Amino acid sequence: MNEIPSTVEGACAGPRAWPATGLMRALLIAEVIGFLTLFAAYMWFALPPEGGVRPVHVLFGLIAFALPPLLNRLHGDRLREGGCRIDNLSDSLRGILFPLAIVVVGILIVGALADGFPASSLTRFLRNATRYVAWGPIQQYLLCGFLLRRLIQAGLSKRTAILAAAILFGLIHGPNPVLAVLATGLAVFSCVLFLRRPNVFALGLAHAVLALSVYHVLPIDWHEKLTVGGLYIDRMERRAEGFSGVSEDAQHSLEIDSRQGR
Repeated sequence: MNEIPSTVEGACAGPRAWPATGLMRALLIAEVIGFLTLFAAYMWFALPPEGGVRPVHVLFGLIAFALPPLLNRLHGDRLREGGCRIDNLSDSLRGILFPLAIVVVGILIVGALADGFPASSLTRFLRNATRYVAWGPIQQYLLCGFLLRRLIQAGLSKRTAILAAAILFGLIHGPNPVLAVLATGLAVFSCVLFLRRPNVFALGLAHAVLALSVYHVLPIDWHEKLTVGGLYIDRMERRAEGFSGVSEDAQHSLEIDSRQGR
């Protein structure tokens, strides 16, 4: 395992509860596999559709998202080691702003060239902004505060752990190919920055900005409203039934009406 520089020891320190034996490394890898399996099951079978949240969705989601912090706590890890901290928030934001601005400008250019900027209401933009601002730090904690740290603690070099975490993060965003590629690239960006300045709130904000940019700038038929798992398959089937070629808000109404049997 490559030596971890002192500046990131807090982000990648090994679990305190047990020594880093071969059995412990196997347990850490098993935790990663178990979490990914559970999360993939949530994305495919329990992710709530728009306009249709049920108790099973909430219960499954709570279990899937509560597992990583519970495992971290079991190992004796503190929240700050997973990037839940504010003491380095300003430094983290400064390190993110320039590369984030470059990516957003690139998205805007691509959107202009590809006849993007789909019609959407201010209400939908604000709804998405609220969702992504809340969802971004959670995803970054799962990616960096749990997945990346576990792989490094299990003995992988930082470079290998970054690539492995990014690929796994991208795969669970399937079968949406565009989103999977974007998620993989974002994960590499996030993991590198996390190892320099571990802060999931700064990374979560960048995540939200990029998600909003992709959603509201690029053509909808490129990213299919950032849907994943069963929702992506469902959306593709509905597109084949004739939901393409209308505005996003009209498409949203058609989808809900169809689910309600109207």
